[in-house]
Amino acid sequence: MQRIAAVESPGEEKLGPIIKCKTLLSTRRCLIDALQVSADSLLRPNTPGATSLYENEFSEILNDCTPSQMDSILKIVWELKQTMCKKEESH
Repeated sequence: MQRIAAVESPGEEKLGPIIKCKTLLSTRRCLIDALQVSADSLLRPNTPGATSLYENEFSEILNDCTPSQMDSILKIVWELKQTMCKKEESH
């Protein structure tokens, strides 16, 4: 019976990481709501290894596009990138 009680009621040292995790998740959820952004945008790593993830997503988007659509999308992306770079430079 004592063994069952020990399993059902873990010590505080075992609950600490779980409580910390719930707090972090709650904080992230609040940030996502406050910033009005997707969770993906906050969770994506900013590392060279993540580049393939982005390339795959662009590939999926362009997969069924006509050449004209791809050209339009490319122009939009270039303009967006230039705008983002200008905003970063001004900060």
